[in-house]
Amino acid sequence: MLKFLLVPTFLFAYGCTTTAHIERKLIPDMNINKKEPIVVKEFSGENGKEVSAIIENALLEKGYSLIDRENLLEGAIANNKIPAAAYVVSGKIEEFGPDRNVKVDSVICSKNEGEFQATRTRETRTGTISAQIRFSVPKTSKILLSKKIEGRVSHTSEDLSCENIGPSIKPTTKELMEGARAAFRSEFLKLIEPYFESFEVELFKVSDVPEMKKGNELMQNQRLKEALQLYEQAVHKIEKMDVSDADKGHVFYSYGVALGYLGDERFKENIAKAMTYNTRAYAYEREMRRLIELQPKIQKY
Repeated sequence: MLKFLLVPTFLFAYGCTTTAHIERKLIPDMNINKKEPIVVKEFSGENGKEVSAIIENALLEKGYSLIDRENLLEGAIANNKIPAAAYVVSGKIEEFGPDRNVKVDSVICSKNEGEFQATRTRETRTGTISAQIRFSVPKTSKILLSKKIEGRVSHTSEDLSCENIGPSIKPTTKELMEGARAAFRSEFLKLIEPYFESFEVELFKVSDVPEMKKGNELMQNQRLKEALQLYEQAVHKIEKMDVSDADKGHVFYSYGVALGYLGDERFKENIAKAMTYNTRAYAYEREMRRLIELQPKIQKY
């Protein structure tokens, strides 16, 4: 499923651009049969029991089969010898709790009576839960996945002593940590469940190449394959045209982006060629890095 929202913007470095918000369904790190039983060991570190409970509840809500670790023999779970379980989830807490950072500086305020010095207080409050998580097979102790995941929420407020307003509304520690728990749960499920993620992508307009305009319109209407065909036509004709190197770069870049979000590895050669024409278009490099990282997770069309 692809969703696009294009909003006109203007960047002096690149010319006229549009920003596409592309939502993609991504493949999880692991493919687990929900009928195969899982046991979640108590995580090591402070608050380990609570984090294990977050994971157990997430698995139960998604319909996975769980073995209650409370009914297992202590030696069995400690030694990872749980014959009935297909998977063991274990881990170590790396961070759990709220944090607060306050920065105070001086500013000049203006009022009817003139300018005067005042105080500005900027406060950032953060709630974080992070852990190193491991999936293993109990019969063989083979590690299938080891990955750090983090749930983090933050809120920044600013108060000026020269403004005649009350203090900023700030979340409580309890609210921050509830947000961190929800974020951690979501990040954990991304390991085993398909999920949607939105990406902001720059697209470029090339006025002398009508296929580019039509291709962008098709992208706006969520018709990515048809847009790809038009971008391909633009690629075949652009090098024979008397246009700037920047415009040539934009055409190859657009073709590469469409290929990449369709899961086609040819995006690399086309964005790389775009960079030979327009070496200062940092959007090309940024998109290349992101698409390389995304390819294992993007479903092929």
